[in-house]
Amino acid sequence: MYYNGTNVPFFMHKILLSLAGAMALSIPVHANPDGVRYNSLDSLGCLMLRECTEDVTQVKTLDDVKNHFEDSTFDVNAEELTGLFDALGRSGVDVFIADETYFPANHRGIYDVKSNSFFLNDYFVWDERHLIGVMRHEGWHVAQDCMAGTLDNTFTAVILQDGVVPQFYIDQVARTYPPKPRPWENEAFYAGATPNLTLAAVNACASETPMWEIYEPTPLTREWLVNEGFIK
Repeated sequence: MYYNGTNVPFFMHKILLSLAGAMALSIPVHANPDGVRYNSLDSLGCLMLRECTEDVTQVKTLDDVKNHFEDSTFDVNAEELTGLFDALGRSGVDVFIADETYFPANHRGIYDVKSNSFFLNDYFVWDERHLIGVMRHEGWHVAQDCMAGTLDNTFTAVILQDGVVPQFYIDQVARTYPPKPRPWENEAFYAGATPNLTLAAVNACASETPMWEIYEPTPLTREWLVNEGFIK
């Protein structure tokens, strides 16, 4: 996930790009805008704004993924993947598979906090190991979005208490990300490698019970929720 490092409270963040709302189920096919520089933040922004739609497919179920990648099998994590698609759908989050040309190098996927959708890089997610990892990782960002009070905003909140994320993932994130997004990415990297952790969190998001009544908020997240009026 790409972060805005400007004017962001250290316990919350906004996504860098200004994004349009999620598209309808029927995906129009038309030429992409002229002048888009591919495999860059320019093309990623075009994808997320829904101005670039060629070779972009919405997937609502694991069967949709199987139909998209006819030569791949997704049997090892089928139950968890099915649950993730179901929970994301009930949360109002759309998932798309997009051509690799829209993504900067080594970007496997991205969650858009404004349109509540995320985009998977087809260069990677034809492989089940990558698919389950990205679904868990980006799905965790959905849960962080939900923990910030509602999916209808552009903020996300840390969910897990200090000491829960193993040091291995904290060290991995420190080698990859600048300091400000690390608390969110620490959790997402851990969730990406941990079966059913994201599934439980997104199911909580999709439920009628507020996330912070299912997961005890960290002190700073609680402060945010109180200040915003979500906790009285």
